[in-house]
Amino acid sequence: MVIPGRSTGPDQHDGRDLGSDCSLDAMTLRGRLADRQDNVLLIDIRNPNEWQNDGRIEGARWIPMYELPGRAARELPDDTDIILYCAHGVRSRVMVQYLGRIGFDNVCDLAGGLQAWQRAGLPVVTR
Repeated sequence: MVIPGRSTGPDQHDGRDLGSDCSLDAMTLRGRLADRQDNVLLIDIRNPNEWQNDGRIEGARWIPMYELPGRAARELPDDTDIILYCAHGVRSRVMVQYLGRIGFDNVCDLAGGLQAWQRAGLPVVTR
């Protein structure tokens, strides 16, 4: 069950205390992205066909799940909150746990993925 902002921790409602068990709901992520003073890197880990055909959250950087392990150490910052998302939240959950195991404690996922974002009535961009 996802509480506002995060799925674990009774006092962690704004999604700023990240870790390998962190999961943000769509509205909390929207708020974090809208806060221009909040330093957040949003990464879409979906496959190429999903990235090209299904839309994406504006401002997201694309690193496919299968490339993330090889690129993480050299491309992911350790001083910025990183939010991962996929289509339904399963793959991003797996990658948050993986990144936590290799030392990233600043990573969270979008609970329910892009589908939850769209169900919340939030916009996606297509190109």
